[in-house]
Amino acid sequence: MLLGTGCQQRTLERIGLSDSTKARPEQEIWNSTIILSQNGVSTSKIHAGHIARYKSKTETFLDNGVTVDFYDKQGRHTSTLTSDSAMVQGEQNNLFAYGNVVVVSDSGQVLRTEAIRWDATSEKIVSDTFVTITTALDTLYGIGLVSDGELQNWQIEKPTGKTYRELNLERERNRQTDTTRTVAAEAAPPDS
Repeated sequence: MLLGTGCQQRTLERIGLSDSTKARPEQEIWNSTIILSQNGVSTSKIHAGHIARYKSKTETFLDNGVTVDFYDKQGRHTSTLTSDSAMVQGEQNNLFAYGNVVVVSDSGQVLRTEAIRWDATSEKIVSDTFVTITTALDTLYGIGLVSDGELQNWQIEKPTGKTYRELNLERERNRQTDTTRTVAAEAAPPDS
């Protein structure tokens, strides 16, 4: 029992609720799903084993296994996030997920990290921690990430590791200076 209390206290401290008088939730539910929307359109469906809303904060705390399904502006499913814990921030519906965070897009891209923020207004995933992105061809590592919710357009701030594809960076630079063509964000495989 003491071990569980200690873990819960550290989690509460992470979101600024370490004072025991503030740590009593105003509302609490178990094994439930909440739906977040923006302008009347559902943006995400969140399921957690435990959900608590605190009077002293404008956040809702989720733990005991969090699963979030994200949807685009047309209501199509784009990706699924799982984490140990999460927090939904007030009226903006920004989501902070931490602890074994995994995001799997419907296109097959996989993001793994310890903490991310979903900015509901810009529909961007942001992380300033160590990240791993796995695509059909590569596994890339680094610190910091900005991505769309579908993990189609992403940028690792400080990348490390190497790609399994050979890239001719000089050829790519020359293509960028050609005014008649635009270079895509993805590098193409080498010519055979």
